[in-house]
Amino acid sequence: MGYAVVGYFDYTSEERIKALWKGMEVIGVDDYLIHSFNSPHIKFAMLDSLDLEYANKELLLLTEKKQKIELYFKKYGIYPSQNPFLTIDIAENSEIIELHKEIQKTFSKFLNKDNGNYFVPGIWKPDCQLTVSFDKGKLGAAVDFLNGTDLPFNGLLKKLGIIEFYPAKQLFSYEFSERV
Repeated sequence: MGYAVVGYFDYTSEERIKALWKGMEVIGVDDYLIHSFNSPHIKFAMLDSLDLEYANKELLLLTEKKQKIELYFKKYGIYPSQNPFLTIDIAENSEIIELHKEIQKTFSKFLNKDNGNYFVPGIWKPDCQLTVSFDKGKLGAAVDFLNGTDLPFNGLLKKLGIIEFYPAKQLFSYEFSERV
């Protein structure tokens, strides 16, 4: 079992991304995310193991000292491989980069060492998965579908949470403070 530290979006952004997940199901590309017990999110860290009591306490402390972060969902991305996956890329800003660094530091003893360095500060980029993986023969259909959608759009990062997987399941989450 693995874990991840994730950030969740405002309701409007979440619903827009869920519509993309549903679209991927309808066109036969990938149905995992729309049927998961999770919400659209940005991954800040992948963890091999986790002390849930520690994570609960630290996540609460992080969210108490941070405010919601404005996001700009800017373009679609493809991670190419035999079984590619698609993302919606989020523009980097100083707040999201700083939050990522803090999460990496806070959870450093639990970090997954075999994730291809995707989450290392300076390499990591903020995004939200639209698929998990699918047969690359379906890539054309996925691109055609995404080409017919509205992008870019603005949103908010509202809270942080911990998920376990597979299958994906939210364990707990906390909203950012309204005041700092």
